[in-house]
Amino acid sequence: RHGATLFMTLLAGWSALLARLGGQDDIVIGTPVANRPLPELEALPGFFVNTLALRVRLHGDPTVAELLARIRATALSAYEHQDLPLDQVVDAVKPVRSLAYSPLFQSVMALNNTPAPDGDQLLFDPRPLPLPQASTHFDLSLLLDDDGQHVSGHIEYASDLFEHDGIARLASSLQAVLAAMASDETMALSRLPLMDATARRQVLLDFNRGTVAPTLQSTVHALFEQQAARTPQAPALRHGARSLTYAALDAQANRQAHALLAAGVQPGQRVLVLLERSDALVSTLLAILKAGAAYVPVEANCPPQRLAHILADAAPALVVSSAALAQRLPAGGPPLLLVEAGMGLAQGLPDTVPAVSGLDAAALAYVMYTSGSTGMPKGVMVEHRNIVRLAVDSGFAPLASADRVAHCANPAFDAATWELWAPLLNGASVLVLDHDTVLDPARFNRALVDGGVTALWLTAGLFHEYADALEEAFGSLRWLLAGGDVLDPQVVARVMGKAHPPRQLLNGYGPTETTTFATTYAVTGAPHEARAIPIGRPIGNTQVYLLDPLGQPVPVGVPGELHIGGDGVARGYLNLPQHSAERFIADPFSLQPGARLYRSGDLGKWRADGTIEFAGRNDFQLKIRGYRIEPGEIE
Repeated sequence: RHGATLFMTLLAGWSALLARLGGQDDIVIGTPVANRPLPELEALPGFFVNTLALRVRLHGDPTVAELLARIRATALSAYEHQDLPLDQVVDAVKPVRSLAYSPLFQSVMALNNTPAPDGDQLLFDPRPLPLPQASTHFDLSLLLDDDGQHVSGHIEYASDLFEHDGIARLASSLQAVLAAMASDETMALSRLPLMDATARRQVLLDFNRGTVAPTLQSTVHALFEQQAARTPQAPALRHGARSLTYAALDAQANRQAHALLAAGVQPGQRVLVLLERSDALVSTLLAILKAGAAYVPVEANCPPQRLAHILADAAPALVVSSAALAQRLPAGGPPLLLVEAGMGLAQGLPDTVPAVSGLDAAALAYVMYTSGSTGMPKGVMVEHRNIVRLAVDSGFAPLASADRVAHCANPAFDAATWELWAPLLNGASVLVLDHDTVLDPARFNRALVDGGVTALWLTAGLFHEYADALEEAFGSLRWLLAGGDVLDPQVVARVMGKAHPPRQLLNGYGPTETTTFATTYAVTGAPHEARAIPIGRPIGNTQVYLLDPLGQPVPVGVPGELHIGGDGVARGYLNLPQHSAERFIADPFSLQPGARLYRSGDLGKWRADGTIEFAGRNDFQLKIRGYRIEPGEIE
């Protein structure tokens, strides 16, 4: 019906598969040709074989029928010039040459449909003998035979680039693509399945079995108040020589909340917080939530331009700061409320829970600004339910009342979300460590040990830098979490190979837009031979999909962009509806109405065990390819 030969049809399937897996719409595939177009040449002895470079264009998301027509035209045009040696084509194109790969194409497809000799007419056995093969001429070769009844064959591959299991999955994907092509010629390339039903169910459902319990539909401060009622005299917070029980912290936050309401703060408004890490910072954040507002944390050493941008963009109703840091605020800004660490804050006001109505799990809890490495800083709007999903029944690093978590992250960095709310909503305690202590490895180690810290979160950079200096502290930890960037397997192996390693080391991954963590991986043993440390599996009430540029799930072992769903996905970006629409998209795989995904821009690969291996960042690759860097970006 389409005037296409079997070779053209198989080439269409192979091209569609490679284009989808490689995220490209313009590919070149090599194929050998007999170069005997005339009947008179059929019996002529000699080597006539040539190799054709077939350029397949798949732009515009063609249907199967359209793709067959394009490939038919391309193949027929190439056959008209099959006597032109490939070497002359290379000389004319003048590609950048490398000894590592073929100049015009790295993938080959060949279909052998030469009739088999009639054994009855021969005096010898015509069966081919296998030949040992230690190398391949191309990265990937699909070599097929057609006996008139069946098409069979094999795939040759460069073992430095591909693994056997991955090639087996590639063969399975090819069969799925060809079956779909045969079933519906009107199907668009973007809709061709790369997996059969079993493999698709595995990557969409089986690898997302991380939900351990429904996310509590409650506010953060309500859960803290419930914990304070259960364990009023349990230690909640310690900073230097100052300690607060759950009851004392609750009462102090209540007084501050009344002070905020008296200053005119209304539910739904935003309050900017410019404070050093301290007991006052923690009670202030809790007080803002109790007042029904959302906090906007700003780092104490925030550059003036960034501070001015956040003030203008967040439009806070009030600023809470200390006398020292308030001097950094520009004149003419919002009203200011001063607090100091260790002082009896808002004395004289009620220490009862303020009556604020209309708050639920969907209320805004905080606005945290991104670094601005890919443009101007964007304010990520995080709701109460997002924090609760992270801190309660998340399925990773469960905390008990005896645990103590170090608060050593910048308050404007989303690691602080876990450091504060995970312990305070689970009956554990928080040890607040100041900036200078964290920057001194020896002091930091001593503070962790003397403070009885059992759970610690470090960025990958700090983990790599302090791996040896914190050896004593690491040995006392139940939970050591590291992440935010790629972990060095050698450093991980060194830490886990110590005489007294942490009881559990977790690699944590998650953009700010998905509330600190989306996946975690528990490191077992000392992974000396590991190429990379996986970023793990989705945490509780989180779904992770790896999708190709057309929005379709990719098979195991194939890089895809990480799309994160579940109760950790933030509301969006403040005052940036266009950016929100680009990054926060409808979840096509969820049965829950209104479910959304966050497109992270990061690449990952499913491993056969259901864990995810980090594979790079799309944004960085675009810049390497010449993407124009906008003003305000870090170059």
